[in-house]
Amino acid sequence: MNSSGLKKSNKVVEKSGNKGARLAFALDDAKKELSSWSPHFDVKVVRSLDKSIKKEKSIPFGTRFAVNMGLKMGFMQFVEIRFR
Repeated sequence: MNSSGLKKSNKVVEKSGNKGARLAFALDDAKKELSSWSPHFDVKVVRSLDKSIKKEKSIPFGTRFAVNMGLKMGFMQFVEIRFR
């Protein structure tokens, strides 16, 4: 999640009454920030849900919708790190 998404998510967590599940850090530019951790990292950023996940019935519609919107609006992203 980026900084904006982190703030929004933590507000939702607080409203739910859960004090121990706050998100701790954000990545505003995952590729840039994570690549600097190691020269052996190959970072791939994905900003959309796979078609199979969009239709997966075991994941509630509200969750799929929220994640998809977060990805489209740029608040969140999936990051894949491979080792070279």
